[in-house]
Amino acid sequence: MPELARDRAAATAATNVPMFTPSAEAIAGSQLTAFARFCETKINQSIRDSNELYKLSIENFRLFWQLFLAFSGLRWEGDASPVCTSDDVETASFFPNLRLSYRENLLVCETLEDSQLPALASFNRTGLTERLNRGELRQRVDAFAGGLTMLGVDPGDRVVGVLRNNAGAVVAGLGSATVGAIFSSASPEMGIFGLLTRFGQLEPNVLVVTSIGTPGFEVDRLRALTQGLLSLRAVVVLEDCFIPSGFSVPIYRASEFPARCGECRRYPFNHPLFILFTSGTTGPPKCIVHGAGGTLLEHLKEHVLHGDLRRGDKLFFHTSTAWMMWNWQLSALATGAEIVLYDGPVIDPDDLWRIVAEEQVTAFGTSPAFLRMCEVAGYSPQRLGIDLRRLRSLLSTGAILYDDQYHWVRKNVGAVPVQSISGGTDIVGCLVLGNPNLPVYAGESQCRSFGLDVRAFVSPERAGGSVGDLICAKPFPSRPLGIYGDAAGERFHRAYFSEHPGVWTHGDLIEITPRGSARMHGRSDGVLNIHGIRIGPAEIYRILASFPEIQESMVVEQATPGAITDSRMVLLVVMSVGHSLDPRLRARIRTALAEHASPAHIPSVIVDIPEIPVTHSGKHSERAATEALKGNEAANLSALRNPESLKEIAARVAAYDARAAAPSSVLTVNATTLEKELTRIWERVLGISPIGLHDNFFKIGGTSLLTAPLFQQVAVRFGRRLPLSTILHAPTISSLAALLRDDRGERWDLLELLKPGDTQSPIFIAPGLFGEPLGLRPLAQHLETNHAIYGLRACGLMDGEQPLDRVEDIAQIHLTSIRALQSRGPYSLLGFSLGGAVVLEIARTLVNAGERVEFLGLIDAQLDWACLLRRERIAQALLLPLRWPRAITLDLPRNLRRFVNERRGRHAVTGLWRDEHARRVTAAGPRAQHCYRPQSFPGAVVYFRASIQGAFQHDSTAVWTRLVSDLTVRTAPGHHEELIRSRVHELGRMLTLSLNGTAQVGNKLKE
Repeated sequence: MPELARDRAAATAATNVPMFTPSAEAIAGSQLTAFARFCETKINQSIRDSNELYKLSIENFRLFWQLFLAFSGLRWEGDASPVCTSDDVETASFFPNLRLSYRENLLVCETLEDSQLPALASFNRTGLTERLNRGELRQRVDAFAGGLTMLGVDPGDRVVGVLRNNAGAVVAGLGSATVGAIFSSASPEMGIFGLLTRFGQLEPNVLVVTSIGTPGFEVDRLRALTQGLLSLRAVVVLEDCFIPSGFSVPIYRASEFPARCGECRRYPFNHPLFILFTSGTTGPPKCIVHGAGGTLLEHLKEHVLHGDLRRGDKLFFHTSTAWMMWNWQLSALATGAEIVLYDGPVIDPDDLWRIVAEEQVTAFGTSPAFLRMCEVAGYSPQRLGIDLRRLRSLLSTGAILYDDQYHWVRKNVGAVPVQSISGGTDIVGCLVLGNPNLPVYAGESQCRSFGLDVRAFVSPERAGGSVGDLICAKPFPSRPLGIYGDAAGERFHRAYFSEHPGVWTHGDLIEITPRGSARMHGRSDGVLNIHGIRIGPAEIYRILASFPEIQESMVVEQATPGAITDSRMVLLVVMSVGHSLDPRLRARIRTALAEHASPAHIPSVIVDIPEIPVTHSGKHSERAATEALKGNEAANLSALRNPESLKEIAARVAAYDARAAAPSSVLTVNATTLEKELTRIWERVLGISPIGLHDNFFKIGGTSLLTAPLFQQVAVRFGRRLPLSTILHAPTISSLAALLRDDRGERWDLLELLKPGDTQSPIFIAPGLFGEPLGLRPLAQHLETNHAIYGLRACGLMDGEQPLDRVEDIAQIHLTSIRALQSRGPYSLLGFSLGGAVVLEIARTLVNAGERVEFLGLIDAQLDWACLLRRERIAQALLLPLRWPRAITLDLPRNLRRFVNERRGRHAVTGLWRDEHARRVTAAGPRAQHCYRPQSFPGAVVYFRASIQGAFQHDSTAVWTRLVSDLTVRTAPGHHEELIRSRVHELGRMLTLSLNGTAQVGNKLKE
């Protein structure tokens, strides 16, 4: 059934039985009820329910905003009149005589109790990384603001950030607001082209980055960014890291900014605060300027009245710094609530739900894509007994939340209200959202936003229907101040007021139900929403313009046939004369989009068509093509110059899907049966088709996590087990097929190249218990060195190999491989966990043979209890009870998750699926560790000790201090597993300094 028809059918079939009904006690205690009572006392008028309050808020919007300002408790000065200068949505201005500070209202600390109130908790996939109270956050914000002042940043200057979603991003945003600068952020996953297209329009004065030398913040990438932003005065790095040379602007560490007592300057209500980017169907991304007062007032209204958020609550919204929901969640600090941040990909549903449970989150925000991911994975928080007793509301946005997903939440999460909210970057807020006093009906947003006159404008083409363009007919405070660089306001007018004069046109399709709730029906323009990520076609068109083979192109969104995802991106191309669309060109297109935009911009489908549908004026009609792929007749069919093109588009995409079911038909004629079977496997695992024989796995969307299911299917189909790291030197179907044709099991070397470089004096790294060097690839990528880096693969992972359970035997077999590659020293060796003991034995053998070991590093190499002397065992045992409280709060949940992962067959460290060979290797490791008794070593060793020791394990530092004559101990932040995962960039920095012999003060901690 076509998507729009399905929505309409669902709306028609919806019963009047709500999915959730708030209790009388909850309604009486809500802040919305308190506000209604407040209004009654001020206007001497009865307000019986939420609908009457909404009616008041739009019929007399000035009175409503005046009342809410008084109710909100915001700190401000000046005169609150006039409330609004005009009835014209396009030109109206709110509270022109009022001054306030965004930062002051978010970080109110009038008492000691205020300063100790929790402000934020920051997480990544491995757990908590930072927790700040309001006093601590304010101190860091003030220091950052002082640094910006030192750099000469004035009110109205632009500060831009490529930032991870952590505490540092919050500090940068609020610090910029403190000095009156306009702040704009993006995530590190975005390509250089996309960043420059956005930030280049702003002519920023300061660039803020999370780090340097970590993924997303590579040195060459940041150098290209600074060279492209000619207006920059400085770069500020939030994390302490190695500062490289050769940059065109000075680089400062935020930690070097002196502490200062924060001055709280108040700015006009409409002083610019944020610039957010929204992508249209034509032209560069629009730079939407949002005012401080309008943003704060609208957000506080949404958090307090619609979300019932208050002091003591916790809001966790899964977002990134590139999405307006980051700004939206940030403003929740003004309610006194704590915000919970998450940085990193979501690979397992447990990644987010465990945070909701452990942090006792009261409001959890996510997306339909994540909820669908949970459903497909068979993940049920309720069935698993996850504690969600404090969860008071579940918010969803980023795409349409369909009826069946409401039912899934009810069954698998519990009796919690599902609030489907929708708005956008354009207003940095919501137009439809939740309501603590109203019931929840499947497929519907509970109500329209108070104070916003939201309507459905039903066009003549849709006469008789209830679905129309979403408009706002009266002024509202969070209407943007304009578009940056659009002094005359022409682009601003075209974007939001030209289609329906006199009202704000948002670009969505909406249906208002008789009960006052709303159903969203997607975008009314060509902006795509793929898996909850909004993608502007203009970015794709600009990149494709560099392809001479492509004459014209169009991207549209389509529901994915028979798949678990909500939608996919379809790229339609008209080929230039003499060119054809072949697998090699498809691969080049995908690679270019991934490198210059982001992986999210890679289309699932690429087909060639005779012509693009255009209107009589020559304008491309993405809407018509979208309707054609839905199976609907285009509403603007009479406006098209070539309506016959729509049938051809539908036919070509259908033929593409048919060929994808039999991928051998699209392979080159030289492809053999082996290549055909591999292609089927790759297309199934990666979810794209067709894939050419020479397409690089990583450049077409492959990740290290996908190597496990890929090689698992290869093993099932061909009876051959390959190391997961095979993908590093056989990243194409063609090269992988060549390896599979060689059936000699003994050909597999125990060395895997993790990072290319000088092979005359390489660096060798031994893994821990899991034995698979692919898990060490991130660490290798973070080492700034010209030397090649090799990982040592454990014996036993391949057919015909037996796992070894003695450290000395493991060391001997690896030494043979090392000497085959590097016959003479000096040698550089690293070892993680059990691998530390292995490289120590390798080094001992080399030294005894007269060879020089230039560098030997042990990364949290833990030894058996029996290696301790009796007095050391007693001392360590006495320390254990001090760690037991931590076991309850940190280790126990982590170990439970590890147990669940083990039951699912997932390795706790690498996250990679394990076959029987891997299980045997992992089981042999503890036996080797238990039997190992290290001897004294005469050379120099650098020991990287995890700063967080397990609650039930001893500290091996004492043993290494006793056995190594020249030992340097450096404390690496995090617990054992974090060192090569979430904290790998910090460990990589420390290793780089050690390898270069330039360890800075503070990094070398001699114990």
